[in-house]
Amino acid sequence: LGFYILILVNFFWVLSGELTRFVFIDSHFNRPFFVLCFKSSLLSLYYIIYLCKPVKIKYTELEEEIELSIEGFELMSDGENENCLEGKLVRFSSTKEIRRLPHGLAMEAQLARRSYSSSSQCSFPSISSPTLIILFLLLPLWLICSLTYQTSLLYTSVSSLNLLSASSSVFVLILSICLPSSHSKATPLKGLVVLINLLGVSLVSQSDSNSLIAIFLAVFSAFAYALYLISITKFVSMYRQIDINFLLGSIGLVSIGISLFLLPFLDWTSIESLHPLPSSAIWFRLILSTVLGTLIADRLWMEATLLTSSLVSSLSTSLSIPISFLMDSLLRQEYPGVLQLIAAIPITISFIGATLLEEKMDNLIDEESSLEDSSKESLIDNEHL
Repeated sequence: LGFYILILVNFFWVLSGELTRFVFIDSHFNRPFFVLCFKSSLLSLYYIIYLCKPVKIKYTELEEEIELSIEGFELMSDGENENCLEGKLVRFSSTKEIRRLPHGLAMEAQLARRSYSSSSQCSFPSISSPTLIILFLLLPLWLICSLTYQTSLLYTSVSSLNLLSASSSVFVLILSICLPSSHSKATPLKGLVVLINLLGVSLVSQSDSNSLIAIFLAVFSAFAYALYLISITKFVSMYRQIDINFLLGSIGLVSIGISLFLLPFLDWTSIESLHPLPSSAIWFRLILSTVLGTLIADRLWMEATLLTSSLVSSLSTSLSIPISFLMDSLLRQEYPGVLQLIAAIPITISFIGATLLEEKMDNLIDEESSLEDSSKESLIDNEHL
């Protein structure tokens, strides 16, 4: 399901890009920061959905399979065994069962064992730790990624930026080694898939002369994007799920505050003019581009990232390159060259290969968990005999 959602997301992104291209090139409204602030600010609409229907976090519910996991069995000492048998008419097993709380419940369990006064002093009355992680980690990473990407467009072309931004899959692979998890482990096959993807993107990118500022901003944006994906994966593994409405709505509210200071500053420094305001035709295309490429596509992209993995999600962004060739042929009668068609092959192969590897990894995890559950049940049954 996540595979098909990512393909649909890329179609939405390409359609949004065509509308933005009409605004930038055909209408000569070349104001990338104004467009970025406008699109990001409209994400605040998700905050209305969050306030009307907040997501119930699953780790507050009492579920046996989430609360405790059987760690194993160990033999009881002679002293413990004798204490259990003295004066008792019931005989106990000579082994004791060990269970461990998951990491997502550790803080709540620790606070529950404290007195009311001490626990209230150690926790915030209205802000939970997942909310703090969203506000102070995920939200700044998204803003940094978007701002640095948009700033790099001032110093380089889009084709060169595609090659530099494709390095996010390399950073995802490196961060998977530094921050391993059950769903984001680095393997040699994943490294091969990333190299195939970079080969395809390098073929389609033109050889432009880039400044050091453009290279630094683009690579830093790719690193922030990779860290953002890895952080989402770790967040979900720790807290079971993420409130996407709260995250996107918070990004929109913060973007409104940043726009009130950033756009006048850019106009004052003559980096990007704030006047004249867009015409009605430009406003219509901006709103349509925002609905398709930001409100719908970004939401679906986050859902697909949770269904697949951070590596598959980062590789899927390069699918917009061959899809854009198709849209240019249909809408603008601009047909791709032979080299561009050849470049689309490794890009598509890398995405399909990463998806197959992720599916194989999920199957292995499911098999291991089923074997572990069956072994636990057999141990418990043997102890009851």
